[in-house]
Amino acid sequence: MHARPLSTPASARTSPPAQAPASIAPLSYWSRSHAPASWTAASETGRFCSSSFIPQAITRSKVPPGGKAPIGLDLHELDAGFEFYAPQTTLAEDGRRILIGWMGVPDGEEMLQPTRAHGWMHQMTCPRELRFRDGRLWQTPARELAALREDEQRWQGRASEAPDLDATRLEFELSAAQVNVDFGGALRLMVDEQGVRLERASLKTGETLTRYWQGDVRHLRVLCDRSSVEIFINHGEGVMSSRYFPDHPARVRFEGASDITLRYWSLRACMIE
Repeated sequence: MHARPLSTPASARTSPPAQAPASIAPLSYWSRSHAPASWTAASETGRFCSSSFIPQAITRSKVPPGGKAPIGLDLHELDAGFEFYAPQTTLAEDGRRILIGWMGVPDGEEMLQPTRAHGWMHQMTCPRELRFRDGRLWQTPARELAALREDEQRWQGRASEAPDLDATRLEFELSAAQVNVDFGGALRLMVDEQGVRLERASLKTGETLTRYWQGDVRHLRVLCDRSSVEIFINHGEGVMSSRYFPDHPARVRFEGASDITLRYWSLRACMIE
């Protein structure tokens, strides 16, 4: 998605999963190909899971507010968006635990993605710093990504009067009690007193697909490019990652009568070496 100039030595990049802290180690080497459906229930640290570790029917991100998962496990999905799979972690030389996930789902609509016409599909998430806080894993974009920011812009006022933003390479921070955000007509983010709702149309049927993050939303940080969005809720308490395929040039638009506080940056183009 964006450049990831992490100062991680080769020895750390190739270190075995066993070097990860106990509370995070399973993320480094478990995948659905050899993880039983009961792994999250049986594992000592199973409260933290990628949605690919458990049957799709019980993932919290598919349960609407007021609904209840069919089993009573206290699970916290690492990412409640549409695409997040096979996360891996590494240890940076300064001791930070860094996670990168695959922003694709093999059992989803990947074969219908329009990028296939150009010879590619899928991408990786941005690198995320992991922290264990208040009994949960928190994720924030690696601090090095801030180096990609161009001049900071600020805006405050009625959501519907906010400026439209270029979605090509964008980062923004948003505080609002209630707001709708439209990403090029291809993805919609809705914030209200129940939490966050993310919607997009199925590439196969055109029906509306929905993912949920439930809780009190105080702050959003969003990384956006031509075909992906990563939403960090409450400074990393929750994350929602999703692909989207708008017609370009795409714009991000804010909707609603509530007041919002907005900070935003265009991001520099970059390459990973």
